[in-house]
Amino acid sequence: MRSPDTEMRTYLKRLVNCYMNLDCMDRQLSEMARWKVGDKRKAFERGEAFFNWAAYSLSRTILVELAAMLSPSADRSLIDWLGKAKEHAESLKPTRYNQNSPNERETLSKDAYRAVIDAQLLQLNSHAITSDNILSHRNKAIAHFDKPYFENPEQIHEDYPLSKKDVRLLLNEVRDILKDHYGYLFESDLNMQVQSLYTLDAVLEYTLGFIRMQEDPDLLEKGFEPMKYLPELEPRIFPRGA
Repeated sequence: MRSPDTEMRTYLKRLVNCYMNLDCMDRQLSEMARWKVGDKRKAFERGEAFFNWAAYSLSRTILVELAAMLSPSADRSLIDWLGKAKEHAESLKPTRYNQNSPNERETLSKDAYRAVIDAQLLQLNSHAITSDNILSHRNKAIAHFDKPYFENPEQIHEDYPLSKKDVRLLLNEVRDILKDHYGYLFESDLNMQVQSLYTLDAVLEYTLGFIRMQEDPDLLEKGFEPMKYLPELEPRIFPRGA
């Protein structure tokens, strides 16, 4: 690297963006699961086929991108970034808040910064089984169709089990590491979660609200005609000649 102090910071920002996309996808899957139960399910059922396709795609995308993020051999990954951060620790001049003077920051020595990175690598290694299973899912059933898993898609889950909890714990570990280094190199805290009102919840809340209007006897008695507000949907629900 010609300018490690600049290039490493740009590299870190891109990894943060990658993580935030992963986090958003994972949270949308969690939202989807919450809409499958109870009274809310009636809204989910209006687009159940689409939501199931979306969940299938999102879950596979998360595995592919998380595998790339944690690849020990790739020339662009969190593991690669941590290795380069150790190499260029002196050039990066990381800082942290001074415990004796909370309003001031102090520069970490290169040895102290390298010790932080070594501890983080150990933490990542504690998730080695999850990481290895994610890689196996990507290599054997997503990027390539290995014969046993193509013929029996459920077999991959038996041979390389992955729970949603394990994936979330690994994502949280990645988040904490990126957040720490953002603080060291940009001297600021970072909210690692994208905040938006325009998510799956918003779409299904509107859908559920309209369904409740359709089912409200007082509104119907007063002449409310729901299908007037769904002119493009009516022919598909009530096709001519049916």
